[in-house]
Amino acid sequence: MSRVGNHEPNFTLMNILTGICVTNANKAADDDMEISTESLYKESSPVANLKRVLHAADHEGRGELTWTQLQHHLLNPTVRDYFKMMDLERWHLESFFGLLKVGDEEPTIPINQFLHGCTRLRSNVKNIDLIASVHETEEQNVRRFMELKAQMDKLRDDLVRRYTLPSSTLKQTWV
Repeated sequence: MSRVGNHEPNFTLMNILTGICVTNANKAADDDMEISTESLYKESSPVANLKRVLHAADHEGRGELTWTQLQHHLLNPTVRDYFKMMDLERWHLESFFGLLKVGDEEPTIPINQFLHGCTRLRSNVKNIDLIASVHETEEQNVRRFMELKAQMDKLRDDLVRRYTLPSSTLKQTWV
């Protein structure tokens, strides 16, 4: 009984410290979001510069962006620098497009929506890291489910073959 009592204050202290950390992280994320939103409207910000570059390269005038097009833009050191100023690396952007992908089609996203999404990815712990982790976990779960389903289907087929009488045997019994 006394051992439990000795550990309860530790759990209480841990809960308080966890609450403080979560509160501070939420405040920092809110501050980052305000800064990010403000940066959308500044003419000289990396976001505004990227917006100009991406729209200028949109020869079809659709105002949309694909991963293939963004890869081409990332060959430009200035574009890479704009993303680095936003604390985004190439793999963050690739993960972002990977999350948009459904099936075999290459995802397309409006340029303005893409840039807004990029501003939301900024924080000490990258939201894209968390989102990508959840997405990878979901993909693994789907793969595991499909593997399990295939094994169950095989087992069912084996049982049906093993315990079903051949048609010739059925004819003999009825004759």
